[in-house]
Amino acid sequence: MKKILSVLVALACVGTGLRPIPAAATDSAPMPQAKYIGIAQTNLFIRVERSTEASTVGHYSNGSKISIIDYDPEWLTVVSGTDKQWVTGFVLRKYVSEIKQQEGVRLPYGSTPAKYIGTIGRDTDLFIEPDDKSEAFFHLTEGTRVAILEIENGWAKVIYWRLHGYFHMSDVIDLLPVYEAESAASGDFIAGFMTFYNMADTDINRNRISNIMLACDYISITMPPNFEFSFDEIAGPYRGERGYLEGLSFYEEEVVPSTGGGVCQVSSTLYNLLIALPEGIQVTHRRAHGPGGVSYLPHGVDAAVGNIPNGINLVFQNTFSFPIDIETRVQDGVIFIAFRKG
Repeated sequence: MKKILSVLVALACVGTGLRPIPAAATDSAPMPQAKYIGIAQTNLFIRVERSTEASTVGHYSNGSKISIIDYDPEWLTVVSGTDKQWVTGFVLRKYVSEIKQQEGVRLPYGSTPAKYIGTIGRDTDLFIEPDDKSEAFFHLTEGTRVAILEIENGWAKVIYWRLHGYFHMSDVIDLLPVYEAESAASGDFIAGFMTFYNMADTDINRNRISNIMLACDYISITMPPNFEFSFDEIAGPYRGERGYLEGLSFYEEEVVPSTGGGVCQVSSTLYNLLIALPEGIQVTHRRAHGPGGVSYLPHGVDAAVGNIPNGINLVFQNTFSFPIDIETRVQDGVIFIAFRKG
């Protein structure tokens, strides 16, 4: 955890400054249009960099509307002001909620669709920047499936907890594109996502990993058209007779032991595939873990599950005219889930 925190601090020191635009410059630099609108959950400063220590150029009061023009795993890029004079800057994602996409925006808020699916061909390191001289903070092992957001100058970009990580494309084999669903052929990938889990060598964490692997096995199915997928019904109930062990889970903003602990990371990974598809999937029931979310994902894109009577579940329907195959792989700290066109 100390290593992760040091990486987060390093990331926070990188950012883009705010730029007030006077009236005379608006013809050449129009005010950016908001893609999403959210509500401030507390009084917020607009920072000039992605750091809580950075200087400020404005603020929002509790309950104010916030115009969002972009986001990364931890921060929102916002614009404030008028067409004649405006500024851009950064606020933390966790302090903004009720976020809605604007008309004409294709993807729901928080979507991070993968562009490529690949396999790690040899052990390689994950770096904080696309630079061998930056800090290496995770080790990817040979055979790990990866969902790649972008390829930049020979580096693959992925999400690691609430930051970005980079590794060499030269260490990737079997690279395949993620296709638009309607243009994809049978067997093509149409969505993919990956999350990283704790590898601590303790009894309760080994149980958590076992639960993750078991849940992934249960959900590796084919969904025909109009199929309604209920995570609790397919992966649950989360009891010993189904093979689940006592692991750590997130409940009411605390980490507590429970039978099936760890399964929510599988449902949350799966949820990020659903929101990466602008059409063809209809989410009918989803509940977040709480205002703070879960640390292994960017804020606001998690999905809690539980035993059916308590109403905590992830439910969605395949509204495509074709079946979808759910592919999963769990290996050495990485949960990979993808949809293939059936």
